[in-house]
Amino acid sequence: MNRWLAAVGLAATTTVALAQAPANKPGYLIIRIKLSDGGGGGAAGGAGEGGNPGGAGVGAGGPGGYGQSGQGPGSYGGNQGGRPGGPGGGMAGGGLGAPGGPSFPGGPGGSDAGGTDPESLAKERSIAVLVPYNKLLPQHLLFKNKGFNQETNPKLPYIEHAFGATYLYQDGTSVQIKLDDQPNVETGIRADYKSWASKPDRKADKLTDLISRAFEADLPKLATEYADDVLKMKDSGEFAKAYAELKAKLGNALPTDPAAPIWRTKLGGTATISDEAPHYTLIHFGVGQNLSQDALTRKADLLEENFRTFYTWHALKSGKLLPFPDKKLIVVVAKKGGELTELRGRLDGMKTGEDSFYSQEHNLLVLSPERTDDLGKSFFESARSKSTREGFDRNDLLKGNAPKVKGDLKATDVALASTYALVERMLEVEADKAAITSEGTRQLYTASGLLPRYVRLPLWMESGIASVLQHPKSMGVVELEVNKPGLALGTKPGYGAPNNLLLREFLAFYPKERKKDIKTEEVLRNTLLDRYFDAIASTTDLDMIAPSKPAAGGNNQGRPGGGAPGGGMAAPPGIRGPGGYSNDAQSPPPP
Repeated sequence: MNRWLAAVGLAATTTVALAQAPANKPGYLIIRIKLSDGGGGGAAGGAGEGGNPGGAGVGAGGPGGYGQSGQGPGSYGGNQGGRPGGPGGGMAGGGLGAPGGPSFPGGPGGSDAGGTDPESLAKERSIAVLVPYNKLLPQHLLFKNKGFNQETNPKLPYIEHAFGATYLYQDGTSVQIKLDDQPNVETGIRADYKSWASKPDRKADKLTDLISRAFEADLPKLATEYADDVLKMKDSGEFAKAYAELKAKLGNALPTDPAAPIWRTKLGGTATISDEAPHYTLIHFGVGQNLSQDALTRKADLLEENFRTFYTWHALKSGKLLPFPDKKLIVVVAKKGGELTELRGRLDGMKTGEDSFYSQEHNLLVLSPERTDDLGKSFFESARSKSTREGFDRNDLLKGNAPKVKGDLKATDVALASTYALVERMLEVEADKAAITSEGTRQLYTASGLLPRYVRLPLWMESGIASVLQHPKSMGVVELEVNKPGLALGTKPGYGAPNNLLLREFLAFYPKERKKDIKTEEVLRNTLLDRYFDAIASTTDLDMIAPSKPAAGGNNQGRPGGGAPGGGMAAPPGIRGPGGYSNDAQSPPPP
């Protein structure tokens, strides 16, 4: 799947599977962390909550079972892994589906079939990351200078990746790891480049195609390396001219905007200005509990990376260099994520993404210091206790350095902390990239003059612009197809590739069986006139086709389930549709 990596029914994967992986060969791992236990259910082989054998749920549970289905009209639907059931499922956690749909298989023993009350449904959550690795060693001594000992110095799976190296832990229930058989995208691009470079009659258009592929795969450094090669070629076209001009301009820092100290005063006496980045001024509230120095540096680096990529990508597509801003762009890092809603209202910002917003009138990008989605927050609360326990240093763990095991800790505790440290870092970077490539890109479209600053654009355009170059965040267990829960993780999450999150939502709104009933002219007209956004307020589905039977209720991602009671209009992310609750911490609470 070019953009998607969909793991439907991700089961526990034992260490034996990792031991069978080809050593020293690049690939992908899926690491899935179960965040909390769900409601009751049978053990392996016992009676499932939905009346089906097995009882497997989102995490631990018996293999081959079925999750909790809906409980009938007006009741709660299934768990986040199972399928919500009967008509009018009020707070279905799993999305669309028929009664008795399959759950997300878990590990051996225990249960997680899902309860029927909101508290149990809220607990049945997990989060997953796709880890590209450069090397996997199925068995690697935890302490390199000591002999093998199963208890004190075992041989553990070990990977080298973009952040360093990690010892892997898995128990088949709370931490599950799965090898993926997708070909490594970076390896394929590099192989094609090597083949191209070996030919005496190589053409520039092939190289620019490789640059586009590198951007799509979120490999901006590799794309820049290949773009530099374009400058060495004769008759390399308009892109080479635009890119040469861009490189010259990127080497000069922009002057600071005089408005920066004014905004610092307006935002409060504790606000601080960081002006080291060549194209951005960051206003924040000091390094502390919600914002580490590493996080501040990472945000600044990702802003600069997005700036370079934005201009390079547009030069690649158009052969022209977009106008540069004449002053540094101002970015505010809020004190905490919970303040985004208040700041958005005060600054007349539009909500088109999570963890950030852009105020077009004031030309301010506002970032949250941490993830604000429920899954992300739940994970970090858990990760802090596992990756830093007993004084473990996360940065040291990410280098593949195993700290000494003291007290009652075991060697596997080091591997657990190491695995959590990797997932934690990936989720932090994922959230920052999603925010910056969405709202930061909106700021760049205005700063480059492509969009007018003082004209309110149609909502479909604002939302679409924010998605053009966005790196979407992972959503945990989602509805891939009807009755098929699973993970949607992109092997190409980068610039210019199809947005896998929006593609999944589109396919959910317009499944194959509805295509023959949809009038494409009406869909286009409703989009251009903002009718879909207007319809949210009136809870109307402009494309609703009368269902042949009652549909399930909404899910907890703000996705209503259909025409039955509890269903209704399908709402964009972060907006609560009738019958569905948003995962976005910034959304208004249900009445």
